[in-house]
Amino acid sequence: MSRRTIGLAIAGVVVALAVIGSLLVYAFSGDGPGGKKDQGKNGTSSSAGPTPGPSSHKTGETAATAGKTGGASTDPSQGQTPNGQQSQSQGQGQDGQTGSGGQGQGQGNAPGGPAAGLPAGYAVVTDLGFHFSMAMPQGFRQTDIAGQNSGAIYSRDGGFPRIQVDYTDKPGDDAAKAWALLALQVRGDSPGYKQIRIDTVQYRDYPTVADWEFERDQKGIRVRVLNRGFKVDAKRGYAIMISCPADQWDGPECTTMRNVAFQTFQPLA
Repeated sequence: MSRRTIGLAIAGVVVALAVIGSLLVYAFSGDGPGGKKDQGKNGTSSSAGPTPGPSSHKTGETAATAGKTGGASTDPSQGQTPNGQQSQSQGQGQDGQTGSGGQGQGQGNAPGGPAAGLPAGYAVVTDLGFHFSMAMPQGFRQTDIAGQNSGAIYSRDGGFPRIQVDYTDKPGDDAAKAWALLALQVRGDSPGYKQIRIDTVQYRDYPTVADWEFERDQKGIRVRVLNRGFKVDAKRGYAIMISCPADQWDGPECTTMRNVAFQTFQPLA
């Protein structure tokens, strides 16, 4: 065998090893509830959509990844949509802060629509690609895509606090069951995972809604997550995941942020 042939063979092996190494890093270094960047069908997401679950594509976590058993799913076969146009309103509310959080928090509609009665420093974000609008703190922008293009992650700089919204057009019928199944995987994949609760809750008149609350270690800090998955109708399921540093969970910023998110969320056609 010539030296040139041997050299090409060695080069091919080096390239193959590099590719395998990159895939391993990609698979195990993500931020999602399961700690993986792209977990596909069984990944963990940050919200409980048609199949709630946490998984992530880049640094994100999918909120609706529990297959057909829950409210919203990040499974590409469950009707992922390409990321569409996003716009943020320029106005901000002048009202006072919302009430403190807790189980069942932010369960009503905001009278007059998402823009009515916003706290100071909030603006309505409309995401046509993932079919929703919601009020978020001004300065929040889309910093990543969740799962396999299942949703969008919003924050100031890619850190915490953050809001993730996932969408599916094939929602399941039991959000709590979907979260419970997904939690089994997330427990093993997320460093320092501690489950707080998985509860069926009332949220507007949606047919199935469940909250999944847990803590984990992420980006070098202790993070607390509330992941709400729900089915709006036969064609729309969502997961809204709120993540904050655990020691700031009951502080005014994170409490107001999650209350306003649940109060002002509006599904779009």
